[in-house]
Amino acid sequence: LTSVKQGDPVLVSFPEMGKTFTSKIDRRGNFIEPMNRTFEISVKLPGNDKNLLPNLIGVVKINDLTIENALMLNVDDIMQDGEGRDFVFRIVSESDGTRVERVYVEVGDTYQKTTYIKSGLQKGDVIVSQGARSIVDGQKVRIMDFDELNGNP
Repeated sequence: LTSVKQGDPVLVSFPEMGKTFTSKIDRRGNFIEPMNRTFEISVKLPGNDKNLLPNLIGVVKINDLTIENALMLNVDDIMQDGEGRDFVFRIVSESDGTRVERVYVEVGDTYQKTTYIKSGLQKGDVIVSQGARSIVDGQKVRIMDFDELNGNP
């Protein structure tokens, strides 16, 4: 509620008509509906389109958060320890091979199965995605390419 304000840009689409346009929030309600946890907004529609009829179903997309150069991870790649702290396994290359290290991360918002990583990782870090739940901190690992994972040499 606090990140959606009057004047914010929105993307409005009418899937049945194949039409999409941009607009702005004209009015935002000040009441959260207790039954479904929603609130009202009003968006002005173009007045010159005769096909926009009452009760036509539209989809409104509101950007409530923008983070430049955000580091995002699949939610399934983030694990928790017994104390509820979030972590991932990062791959570390050393002279005698490759091992994993547990790295605690601070997570932010999640959108469509990806989570914003506020801290703990840097751009370019390689993490374990498949099989991460069956390894331990410091374990030596071998990086396999896609063909090896599918049984092809």
